[in-house]
Amino acid sequence: MDLPTEQIGDALFTVTRSLKALTEKELKPLGLGTGQLQILMQFYAGEATRFTQNGLVAILQIDKGNVSRNIAKLVEKKYLRMREDGSRNYELTAEGALLKTELVLFLKKIHRTMVEGLSPEELHATMKGLSRISMNLEEST
Repeated sequence: MDLPTEQIGDALFTVTRSLKALTEKELKPLGLGTGQLQILMQFYAGEATRFTQNGLVAILQIDKGNVSRNIAKLVEKKYLRMREDGSRNYELTAEGALLKTELVLFLKKIHRTMVEGLSPEELHATMKGLSRISMNLEEST
């Protein structure tokens, strides 16, 4: 399927919407939303073991209200807790750390679904094109 270059935005929008819908569907049995997944992934990345709410706002580049609500939900579900040293830092609980295995499996399943039927050449070309699109957008902001 060849798309005119004017339709690339429409195609990206459709892919993004479909990916979000599939992600939400897969996360629902875990009682999680995509915002909570984004926050948990920061903890799982291993670069830091604790974050402040403002630190997560800066990293994720989403508004403070969304981060605050998602942190509250993760605390309620006992996946995160505020450190007791008065630092206002959040850290994973044991339950939150255990959830990583299940989320990694979920993300691998989503990845397999996305790339199903793509040849290595198609995948390479897609990655190259998306990387360039991302750079173009970052340069214009």
